[in-house]
Amino acid sequence: VLLLESAFLELFILRLAYRSKPDEAKLIFCSGVVLHRAQCVRGFGDWIDSIMDFSASLQRMSIDVAAFSCLAALVIMTDRHGLREPKKVEDLQNKIGRA
Repeated sequence: VLLLESAFLELFILRLAYRSKPDEAKLIFCSGVVLHRAQCVRGFGDWIDSIMDFSASLQRMSIDVAAFSCLAALVIMTDRHGLREPKKVEDLQNKIGRA
């Protein structure tokens, strides 16, 4: 639970960036809502440009669903303060990295 709670923001941004269409300045949310970049500035503030840049980078890499899933798993499995068994997390990171 700690891993999911700690990684929530990073995972949200990763998934948003993966779905979005930066060349059209559109952000596509998991609910299917599509908003123009200008509509999101108020909510995301200074982060909006970084999110759009990150989205463009992901699009250029043409990451397939399997690779994206591994990337999302790595986001969740990062070292977090308060883990009771950090060695298990490290082992999982290694397994995901080899996938």
